[in-house]
Amino acid sequence: MSTSPLLPIFATTHGDHTVKVISTATFKVEKELKGHPRTPWCVKFHPTNPDLLASGCLGMQVRIWDLPSSSTLRMVKLENPVISLSWEWGGSGEGGGCGGRIAAAVGTKVEMWDCGNNLRVQHEKNHPIRAVRFLPSGRLLLAVQSPSFYKTDLTTGNLLRIIGPPSPSLPPNSKIHHTFRVGVWEELDNKWLETGVVAERAVLYNDGGMDERDGEVVCICVDHEGAKEIEDEDEREQEER
Repeated sequence: MSTSPLLPIFATTHGDHTVKVISTATFKVEKELKGHPRTPWCVKFHPTNPDLLASGCLGMQVRIWDLPSSSTLRMVKLENPVISLSWEWGGSGEGGGCGGRIAAAVGTKVEMWDCGNNLRVQHEKNHPIRAVRFLPSGRLLLAVQSPSFYKTDLTTGNLLRIIGPPSPSLPPNSKIHHTFRVGVWEELDNKWLETGVVAERAVLYNDGGMDERDGEVVCICVDHEGAKEIEDEDEREQEER
């Protein structure tokens, strides 16, 4: 779901492959946007142009919508399902444009798409990316899956951190928990580099678990139980040394 920063409307994604735009006053569907081949997984209003909306689907498409006409302005086909989207704050989309750059989390890549010039740039990471968010400063918040994961024994409730990919030999009474490292990335000399860390153990099903306001305040769901377990584990290792 995404709320317009400029109009009393919000947008939702649905299993019938549509994006619906709904009035916050009446809760009536004002527009139904059709075109995605599979369920849209993320949707974002443009930060400064109220007529633009972007959505990404499990069918590997990003679509930019013109809300007054309910039509697709641009569509790009990617290599994997689109998990998260974010508009860059700089582009207005006025005069027939489509809003400047969009960042999309696609598998282990961040795709940068300048939709006005049809330019695409890929930034490969080592682990899956769950969320991407442009900040007003032009920097990015990226949530990248941690190389470690937690295994919960459903019988005892014990939590164990394991380094490396999940093994198919894990007992059936185990539940796997992945967490994500949320970092601040800056574009320097045409390369994106991590310049800070916001959270080490964020818990994100999609980019709805991470939000920011004006680039100053960030809200993230964090696994405090897992964090406490790791702190206890580190203390035990130090005592043994």
